[in-house]
Amino acid sequence: MKKVTLNKVSYKYKDVAGLLGDQMGFSEFKTKPPTVNGFFKLYNENFYSLDKSVHNNFIIKSENHVGTVDNPRNLEIERLKQRLETVQLEIDSADREHPYFINGSIIMHKDFNVGYTAGNGGIDSEGRIKGPRYYMHSGKKRPISGEYTLYSKIKNRLGMKDLKDSEVIVFLWPGGLDAIADGPPVNKIQDLFISSYEVNMYKPNS
Repeated sequence: MKKVTLNKVSYKYKDVAGLLGDQMGFSEFKTKPPTVNGFFKLYNENFYSLDKSVHNNFIIKSENHVGTVDNPRNLEIERLKQRLETVQLEIDSADREHPYFINGSIIMHKDFNVGYTAGNGGIDSEGRIKGPRYYMHSGKKRPISGEYTLYSKIKNRLGMKDLKDSEVIVFLWPGGLDAIADGPPVNKIQDLFISSYEVNMYKPNS
């Protein structure tokens, strides 16, 4: 078996005291060994007169010995950030209302509330109104895809199957229609049930 020789380096108190006294300005260390309380008493008394490099050296050596210590202030900041994210998510997920048109309304441009003209839309012989329609959801207008089939399903879903389109649809002037923010399109009946968060966060062309 190979012998391993271990060398232990020892320092005399006077050497350590001299080092601390010379480097940190604690002349008291040169005369007598300080107690723990005595050490920190001297440290606190000389705290603001010590060079920043001395404080930094304390921090580095302490962290090397015991590991990084979590600053309570940083922990509180992180907790507040998480709380802020939670509150913001609650705000973004809240169902919003337009000041004039309730959610679940069907709205159209007023120019389609006229007799049907091929290629332009309007009211046909069966009382159906053709043209771009929008479904109000969380205060935004969501374009309803398709000519009439999907709108008819939505109308039935809203319990307005037996009502005429003219009794269901709210007609707006162009300025009023354009002033309402756009929401995600309704391409199928299931799209009616997406969350308010998805509608609120929707950005056209995104």
